Amino acid sequence: MVWTAELYPSKVRATATCWSTGAGRISSALSPIVFGYFVANKMYYGVYITMALFFWIACGLVYWLGIETKGRSLEDVGAA
Repeated sequence: MVWTAELYPSKVRATATCWSTGAGRISSALSPIVFGYFVANKMYYGVYITMALFFWIACGLVYWLGIETKGRSLEDVGAA
């Protein structure tokens, strides 16, 4: 799922983009450590459960916090 920078309000666009990029970098740095722990302890299902859990958290956030932008201009969604 991608939340494009154009959908952030103009006043916070740079800050929101930096926070989302930072969160992605932190999670990509921590995931090998977490998954390595699961594999080292023979908890192979932990890898799949963790990925599924965070996928569903992301789906829920987009469902409850996201806005429909199909066929609408940036002015209509309040991002411009």
